[in-house]
Amino acid sequence: MTQFNLKKKKSRENFFFKKNNIISQIGTKLIFDKLAFINKKLNMALVLDGTLKRKHPKFLNYEYFEFDDIKKNNLYDGILSNFGIHIPLAQDTERKISTIKDHLNNNGFFCFNLITINSMTTIRKIFTEIDEVVFKGAYNRFGPFHEVPNIIESLNKNNFKDVVVSTELIELNYESLVKLRSDFKEFGMINIYDQSQKFKRDFLNKTELLFAKIVEKHKYIPVEIEIATFTSWK
Repeated sequence: MTQFNLKKKKSRENFFFKKNNIISQIGTKLIFDKLAFINKKLNMALVLDGTLKRKHPKFLNYEYFEFDDIKKNNLYDGILSNFGIHIPLAQDTERKISTIKDHLNNNGFFCFNLITINSMTTIRKIFTEIDEVVFKGAYNRFGPFHEVPNIIESLNKNNFKDVVVSTELIELNYESLVKLRSDFKEFGMINIYDQSQKFKRDFLNKTELLFAKIVEKHKYIPVEIEIATFTSWK
């Protein structure tokens, strides 16, 4: 099981995360677009992400909890997550999906967003190369990311029906390392892997130098983010 420093994640979110950041806004729209196409209203929905805490014509009432705080015996007509289960699914996909299923009424609707393995390919390559030079090995600095086939397989193993997934690729272009780091904090995309790592000033120097060289040559560095939106029924 992948280990994460969840206390670090929570404290960083309290200081930096902004609910109206562009990634959350796009994710909210993707989920609300899916809701518009279902042919029933959800009398009671469970929302697993604070960015979705607003009314929608397809759910009449909702409760908001973080994944680990879901009330044991509560049942819902729909469960919605705009990245709110991204980390839980990275920890133990099948067991967490089974927990979701246990909280759905029969014919309950499950819709959620995840960031896929096709994300941040350029920036990950850059930092891997720097790590190899400075640390003689690469650290996990970004993610976790999900592979769509694995999530579909886990949904199928838990007997979810009519599993459908769509993807949206976003490209953000950065001319400044400072701006990139600031935005990642606002998106909640911080390094939360539970790994020991010594700080080396040489790492920061090489990062700033390489980033500046790439921007000088190409005008910007692209950051790719692919959002996968899943819909399924119990």
